[in-house]
Amino acid sequence: MLLFGGYAGLHLEPILYGNRSISVSFPLLVGGGRSFILEKKENGDFDETPLENDTEDYDSFFVAEPGINVLYNVSRYLQIETGIRYRFAESFRLPDYGKDNISGFSVGIGLK
Repeated sequence: MLLFGGYAGLHLEPILYGNRSISVSFPLLVGGGRSFILEKKENGDFDETPLENDTEDYDSFFVAEPGINVLYNVSRYLQIETGIRYRFAESFRLPDYGKDNISGFSVGIGLK
C-alpha cells in the first residue's frame, strides 16, 4: 500500500529586516488536504479502486505549518532562503497510517 496526497492553504510570511542583506521571516501555512491509499498490484502498478476490506481509503485533514527562514538578499530581485518548518496534521484517520506519517519537521532551500 502507498500513502499519497497533498495539501494547500493560506500562506502568510512576515519578514523582519527585509531591507538588509540578511533577514528573517516566519512563514505560516494554514489549510487542508486530502490523502489516499493506493494498493499495489502484482504487476507493480497501483490500483485506484477502493480497498477490499475497508471502504475508507481516503481522508481529509487540517494542516498548520509554522516555520522560520533566513533570507539572503543576492540582488534586488533575488533572494535565497533556508529554513525549517514543522507540519501539524489533525483529523487524519486511515488504516495502518496515523497523523505521525505526515506530521513532522522539514528543512528547505529555495529561491525567491
